[in-house]
Amino acid sequence: MNILFIDRDTIQTLARRTLIEERLGYGTELATSIADVHMKFKKGLYDLVILDHHTVENGQRCFDYITGEDAEQKILTVSSAVRCVVQRCEDCVQNYNVRRLNNPTPFPNIMRMIEDFTFYDCDHYDHETNLLSV
Repeated sequence: MNILFIDRDTIQTLARRTLIEERLGYGTELATSIADVHMKFKKGLYDLVILDHHTVENGQRCFDYITGEDAEQKILTVSSAVRCVVQRCEDCVQNYNVRRLNNPTPFPNIMRMIEDFTFYDCDHYDHETNLLSV
């Protein structure tokens, strides 16, 4: 599995990447800007994108670009931001392949989400009411 991190180049990001590489055996790459995202996606799609749309500059544009290239791209957003990358929660669930975790998220939760991405729904979406759960 090849994972693209879109985040700031911090100790926390390095630690997450290192743990994923060592414990799960997956390859990771880092993009810190929209220009990096464009360059990385010229090489092809990723198995999973982990995006902190709140801390990286132009995080929303990164999301829009990726989903414009492939609406089915698996994207895990990990952010302390209150608002999501998609305006209406039901659009995210129905039209994209996005899951969201709040920061801080214990690393084992991130690893579980990576391993079993398709078996999880976004924590913020209630399928019975089709509403954002706060």
